[in-house]
Amino acid sequence: GSWTWPESSEVRPVADETLTCGDAGGVKADGSPCGSVLGIQESGLCRVHDPECAQEVQEMRQAGGRASAKKKQGARAAEPEGCPPAPSTLEDATKFASWITRAVAIGVLHPRVGHEASFALRGFMSLLEKRDLLREIAALRAELKEAQRPRPRVA
Repeated sequence: GSWTWPESSEVRPVADETLTCGDAGGVKADGSPCGSVLGIQESGLCRVHDPECAQEVQEMRQAGGRASAKKKQGARAAEPEGCPPAPSTLEDATKFASWITRAVAIGVLHPRVGHEASFALRGFMSLLEKRDLLREIAALRAELKEAQRPRPRVA
């Protein structure tokens, strides 16, 4: 229904007081009265709580969600200038770590992005070191096996 003044037995706002959506019955999700004074409709409710505006509010929310998603996608896809290619060796990883440090220091890279990139890079470097250690262990095992092989005795 449409908004009407409260009954005379109820407290009425003074003429210079600003009416809120909650004065007309608008209720927030937590059950408290809506305090909005912006966009009050003829019903006395704000756009969000006025059933006549439901379609418009839904379209605005959807448009906002699309814009936000597009902005986030753009942020993920952006590659800072001077960003080295993905590392494939320990030397590449060292150079990449150096670039991250400088890029954060001069403001080219957001500190949070720099933190996450450094974390991933440390994992990559750790895997390279483990791979190299496993190769060395395999070579040492082969050498030990060869050394333990019985040798013919020379008389």
